[in-house]
Amino acid sequence: MKIKHGFFAKIDKRLARLAIIEKHYLHRPCPISWAWGIVIGEKLKGVLTVGRPCSRTVCEGVCGTGRAADVYELNRLWLDESLPCNSESMFIGWCLRELRKTNRNMILVSYADTKPSEGAPEGHLGIVYMATNWTYTGTSVRFADRAHGQVIERSTKHRYVYFANHADKKLLAWKTLPYPKRSNRGEKAHLRSVCRYEFLPYSKRHIASEAVVAEAIGPSPSKHPPLPFISYASAKVLRLPAGPPQALPQA
Repeated sequence: MKIKHGFFAKIDKRLARLAIIEKHYLHRPCPISWAWGIVIGEKLKGVLTVGRPCSRTVCEGVCGTGRAADVYELNRLWLDESLPCNSESMFIGWCLRELRKTNRNMILVSYADTKPSEGAPEGHLGIVYMATNWTYTGTSVRFADRAHGQVIERSTKHRYVYFANHADKKLLAWKTLPYPKRSNRGEKAHLRSVCRYEFLPYSKRHIASEAVVAEAIGPSPSKHPPLPFISYASAKVLRLPAGPPQALPQA
C-alpha cells in the first residue's frame, strides 16, 4: 500500500527482529510468523509482527481447544515518532486486511501494557485496537516468569481479541467488556506536566450594575426618547395571536 513518501509492505522476519530489539520499548525478540513494515525513503519507519503466543493457556482459552491452532498474537508494534498521528491505525488496518486474504480463520490476541513507560507515563489503554474494532476482554493477571536466569514480574495488561472471520466472535469464551477509559483527573495531571505554558487563575468577570450601564449609554441620539432599560428578569413574553405562520420580512 502506498502512502505519502513511502509504502506498507511485507518484510523479512530477520529485519523485523533487528528493528524490534533496537526500537521497541521492550527491546527483546518474540516469535514471528508474519512481519510488515513502513518504508519511507528506503528506511524502515515502522514494524508490526504476528506470531504464536507463548502461553498455551491463551491459545486454548480464547475459543476452546478446538480453535487453539488458529490463535496468534500481534506481539510487537513500533512506529517512528516522525510519522503522522493516524499512522498506527492505518498500518494495523492494512496488516489485518493482508492477513484475512490468506487466513480467514485466524484469531488474534494483543495486549496494551498498563505499566508506565517512555512516551506513556500512565501506561497504554490500547487506543489503536479500539480504532480498528478489536474486542476488549478485560485485563490479564499479574504473574512472574523466568528469563535468562532471572525472575521477571509481568505487569497487568489490557487484552484485546480480533477475529478474521467475524462470525467466529460468537465462540469467544472470555467476557466482552466496554473499552477502558482513562480518568480525567490523571489525564489533566499529565497534560499539566508536559505543558510548556504557565498556568494562571481565571480572570474575574467584571459585572456593572444595570443602572451604571444605562447611565453610561446616555440619551438616545434620535428624536425619540430613550427606551426604558429592561432587565432579563422583568421581561415578559407575549402570546402571539392565533393564525397561519407569518413569513419573516426580507432584509
